[in-house]
Amino acid sequence: MPRTFWLIALGFVVLSVAAYSASIGGGFLWDDDNYVSTNTTLRTPQGLFRIWIEPQASPQYYPVTMTSFWIEWQLWGDSPTGYRVVNVLLHAVNAILIGLILLRLGVPGALLAGALFAVHPVHVESVAWITERKNVLSLCFFLLSLMALLKWCGVRPIATRATPVVQTPAPSINKWYFAGLALFVCAVLSKSVTASLPAAMLLILWWKHGRVSWRVILALLPLFLIGIALGLTTAYVERTHVGATGRDFDLSTLDRIAVAGRAVWFYFSSLLLSTERMFIYPRWQVGTGERWRFVYPLAAMVLVLGLWLSRRRLGRGPLVGALLFGGMLVPALGFVNVYPMKFSFVADHFQYHASIGMIALIASAIALLEKRWRALVIAGMLALCLWRTAAGAAIFRNDLRLWRDTLDKNPDAWLASANLGTHALRKAAAAPSYEKPALLDEAESAFRTVAAQRPHDADPLISLALVAEQSGDLTQAIRLLDQAAALQPELGEPYFHKAKMLAGAGNMDEAISAYQKCLTLTPRHVPARVNLGAIFADQGRTDEAVDLYRSALEIDPDSVFARFNLANTLLKLGQVEEAIIHYEWALKIEPKLTPARQVLQRLRR
Repeated sequence: MPRTFWLIALGFVVLSVAAYSASIGGGFLWDDDNYVSTNTTLRTPQGLFRIWIEPQASPQYYPVTMTSFWIEWQLWGDSPTGYRVVNVLLHAVNAILIGLILLRLGVPGALLAGALFAVHPVHVESVAWITERKNVLSLCFFLLSLMALLKWCGVRPIATRATPVVQTPAPSINKWYFAGLALFVCAVLSKSVTASLPAAMLLILWWKHGRVSWRVILALLPLFLIGIALGLTTAYVERTHVGATGRDFDLSTLDRIAVAGRAVWFYFSSLLLSTERMFIYPRWQVGTGERWRFVYPLAAMVLVLGLWLSRRRLGRGPLVGALLFGGMLVPALGFVNVYPMKFSFVADHFQYHASIGMIALIASAIALLEKRWRALVIAGMLALCLWRTAAGAAIFRNDLRLWRDTLDKNPDAWLASANLGTHALRKAAAAPSYEKPALLDEAESAFRTVAAQRPHDADPLISLALVAEQSGDLTQAIRLLDQAAALQPELGEPYFHKAKMLAGAGNMDEAISAYQKCLTLTPRHVPARVNLGAIFADQGRTDEAVDLYRSALEIDPDSVFARFNLANTLLKLGQVEEAIIHYEWALKIEPKLTPARQVLQRLRR
């Protein structure tokens, strides 16, 4: 490749690192623990196998993304810096690929579009939040797949022709088609929103060629089918495993259309830097029956119709850019339930992929300005984006900063209040006695705020029960858990915490009953099986304990405490060889499990 390319690529990397340097040294945030820091599937070869074959082994079934985390765990373990650096570098690669693809397509301002993508503040969530590795990684595969498919279809690089054109598609399926197909599969297994790639490919070909041959449509059919299958898988996992069901997701079709229309305009305004960035945006009211809410989807349709009617005068580019933007947003517009809809209908990370179409249009418009104004506008936009992105990235250094910033901008963000309460509660558990009361008061205040905002949600009552337990008021804690169970009878979690508290107080019969109730409601609750097994083992009911531990390991083979407790029980039963196997396995998952290491050392003497 020419030296110019490497200089431009280096420039994009420098831009990206400069924009996100404030976040690189930060810690894990919110659900980063489920994805990385406490995710035991990342620690063993068996865990890697489970990532691929068990959709419920990970928070979401994105096995390529989880495999990237697995590889990194072997390199730097639970140090968040490595994961953050990889996110930034992947983002820089995406910016480079966007510039290259737009150059190949002959889009004015192609390199400016890549630079704007690198530093636009709307991408902070996707880059500075480790959990959103699925965004930066899936887009990388998406763009590589698109490049391969464009080459298969005969789009020549800008360096070989002054004006790139789409030639007749390759007469036969060749290596570039299979490369594009393989990379597309990697993309959708990183995040299923990339299922839009074959539709995007058809739009690009129509823009460049004015038509799309049946040969290309038939060749892209497998990509459509793969995308649909994995999209449906994601929707199923969101409902059954992630928790995207219940009262918050009970929306009518008209509600969803209204939300989708408003979301499109929200994302458009975000790209113009006209909205204040926040981690959780206010959740719009739905089901109010007001007719004005349909202005948004109608305005979007009118705009698309206007671009269609003006395509001869303006060209097909603006229409294709708008359709790419809206089409790639579809999975996040509320038509399909995703867990974040519980607290907001929009989030910055939802438009990471879709933003490319609109950024390309903005860059094209700037490229058409008079030369004397162009440099000034470009410098001003890049400087403004860089400044706002750096400020936003700094907020993502740690949980406290993130949640406090969220509440400053959106005081009704109940999730932020809940997480601040959880932070205070965890801190209280390890704090000296003179600090505990203030921390517990802080936690209780936060959870009571959430309970007032979410009167139909059992979670804040469970959290208040944990505060009462730490305060030494077991009676109040049990009462709150009973209220939570009555509020949402389908939940097993209130019974799990009730059982733990009862067992801690020595009331084993009632604890056993509560654990059994929890397992009736949530049969895959591994900690409940392990804890109930421990009670049975202490009571001499070793066969029942072993059965519970083994069933827990069938659900989660990487459960450290199921392994350790099973090994202890087998050792008591005289089954030393099998006990050693489980001790060793537990140590592979958690090398710091000192009791297991001590038992093994004693057995090997």
